[in-house]
Amino acid sequence: MLIAFMSCKQNGKELTSCLPKQIEYFHYSDINRMNNQNSIRNFFIEKNIEINQPIIWALTHKKEDLVILPSNPAWKKIIQDSKEREYQFKNWKVYQCNFKNHKLNFSFSNDLMIVSTAGYILEESLLCQKQKSLRLNDIYPQINEIKEDEAFLPLQQLLPQKMEHLLFQEKVISKGKFNLHEGKILNYKLPYSQGKPLWKKMFSALPKSLLECDFHNYKLQGNQITKLEKIVNTENGITRANFKMKNPLGENYSYVLLEVEKDGLSALEKIEKIYGISEEIEDEFFPIKKIVFSNLCNELSNVSFLNCIQQPFAIAIDNYILFANKKEAIDFYLDEILTSNTLASNNEAVLLLNDKICSDTLNGSIYYLNTENSNDVLSIFNSNGISEFKHKNTFKNNDEESKLLKSIWRKKMNATIILQPSILPSKDGEIIAIQDQFNFLRFYNLEGKELWKKRLNDVIQSEIQYCPDFETQKDGYVFSTKNEIHFMDVSGNEKENFPILLNSPALNGIQLIPFNNREMIYGLIACQNGNYYGFDMTKKGQPLRNWNPLVDVISFPHDMKFLKGKDESHILFIHKNNALVSLDRNAEKRFSSVLVENEYLGEIFIDSSPSSERIILSNGKGKIKVINTKGEMFHLSVSKKSLEGEFIFSDIIGDERKDYIFHHESLIKVNYYKGNEFEQFKTLSFPFIIESVFEVEFENTKNRLGLSANNKIYLLDENLEVEEGFPIQGSSAFKIIELKQNEYLIITYLDDELIAYFWKNKSIQ
Repeated sequence: MLIAFMSCKQNGKELTSCLPKQIEYFHYSDINRMNNQNSIRNFFIEKNIEINQPIIWALTHKKEDLVILPSNPAWKKIIQDSKEREYQFKNWKVYQCNFKNHKLNFSFSNDLMIVSTAGYILEESLLCQKQKSLRLNDIYPQINEIKEDEAFLPLQQLLPQKMEHLLFQEKVISKGKFNLHEGKILNYKLPYSQGKPLWKKMFSALPKSLLECDFHNYKLQGNQITKLEKIVNTENGITRANFKMKNPLGENYSYVLLEVEKDGLSALEKIEKIYGISEEIEDEFFPIKKIVFSNLCNELSNVSFLNCIQQPFAIAIDNYILFANKKEAIDFYLDEILTSNTLASNNEAVLLLNDKICSDTLNGSIYYLNTENSNDVLSIFNSNGISEFKHKNTFKNNDEESKLLKSIWRKKMNATIILQPSILPSKDGEIIAIQDQFNFLRFYNLEGKELWKKRLNDVIQSEIQYCPDFETQKDGYVFSTKNEIHFMDVSGNEKENFPILLNSPALNGIQLIPFNNREMIYGLIACQNGNYYGFDMTKKGQPLRNWNPLVDVISFPHDMKFLKGKDESHILFIHKNNALVSLDRNAEKRFSSVLVENEYLGEIFIDSSPSSERIILSNGKGKIKVINTKGEMFHLSVSKKSLEGEFIFSDIIGDERKDYIFHHESLIKVNYYKGNEFEQFKTLSFPFIIESVFEVEFENTKNRLGLSANNKIYLLDENLEVEEGFPIQGSSAFKIIELKQNEYLIITYLDDELIAYFWKNKSIQ
């Protein structure tokens, strides 16, 4: 929810007295900082309501909008004339207007005009003016002053409704025009608190990487105590920690940790006897039992902020019982605890919790938010068009960390990106190239500065390929559209004789093929008239003999491929007569055409490693044709079931030969050659549907696999496990640039935003 407030005489601090308790985030700034898709902002524009002073706007988790402005008689008349309906709320009239499929609610009070997409938020704001509702200032009295272009993160949505006491610590974590105030909730006390907290020893049973934790200590007597609480009740009452973690795939795990008097295993056996189990997973040290609880919330008192887990999995560890929502959550927990990666090793947490939790004077329930790991708390800014937003990790000193992943810049261009970013060499360093929906070709440097943009006549159909100009010794870049071949310099100027207008619309993209150590570069392109056309890119695009044209040979839109062998080179394409054709640079056949079935008439894959010069065709169902450079063929299978899927051919494991990767929905199968034997290396199963799998190229080391799903991208390590820090935002096969040893720049995009991440990983050799 976005909320904006403004008054000619009021400053930011005074306006916060009108902010209702539902606020997650607020910002004191110009109204143009609001998302340009925001319905209230666009309503003001359409109705010519001009706002020329800073406003306060904010966000709640339900994403409804609220705007508060100084009242104006002319504006009130516009609203009354536009209303669809009006109703009475206490002493205020509320007017409802329809605007582009959005229902906007308006009211006027104390010289203010209030607008909201949600009626109850409008009403809460009205009540705040009479102090009948809890206001932000009541919760955070530490906010003493607000200056223009400052933002605050109260984190109010994480707290329980009933609250007697709150300690809140805020700090500015960036400097300059945009200041982000990070809130850290130190502790709170609930009305029902009893007993003394004895949690210090529990630190060694809690993972360091937990996102948030709610500590409870209480005593119950008589009929209040449940059967489970009788089992775990100790001399000091019931002590528990409810906490959450997130695995590398971004999946949330929920836990409840209960302390018992002596032996956790004996207590777990009692629980099994009373409640029963529906599943048992044998383990030498930590057998896992699925307890038949209808709901764990029903078995524990004081359930505020308790993770309500149905039929939880449970283990005993020392004098604790751990409940979790999934079996995988137990495994993830044990990986942390058994490597001593616990909260006890987090010095900042120990100092904080020793001081606030383990004192004898503070009883009851304590909430701890681990701001080092709770990245989702700040992710709300990304989806609301705040271009100044920086991930909080940007401001940490991570020089000593072995692994680090952070967003370092984002560029919005108000036009959807339609071409995956290309990374191109130049004498002044690498360049990033993209194209947007309005056909603008844009070049950026690695710092995110736009170098130039140029509007083309059509969409780029090829890769943007580096091609040096041998006459001028300058950098050059070649690509093609439906009707043209372009050859531009680093400033976007076309080379002499370019663009070349094609005789027939292109069937695919231009392919650059180098010969004689790149002293000669061919540009070959297939057209819809069935012909191939060739141009000498080192001689101003002059037509190539025997290739201008190669007549009536092609009808498939798949790109030509080039295999540079140790003895001879092959130009490969699928002939219109369903045959694989191999030609030399003079368009003469290398070997006799190889007939293939219709289902194999797709992309051509190449392995040019010295020990395995091969051409690969896939039927898209796990069946493979392997053809050597003599035209001899044999078959392989990478999936026993005939499943529709995606084939990827890349060297990610084993020796220098490329590996055979098959993707179907949430499954990835990896096969490779081990000596002379073709074997399955690993089958991966993910808890979501993978949209695409792609190779990620690294310099001087094996490639990696990348995945994309739901506007997130993942990188797998050498063991085919998700790299720490991933997934990240993005919708494309991303590019990696090595800045220096073990430090990389990741370039991707999402919708209309080009994104750069800095990645540091010392484990890559």
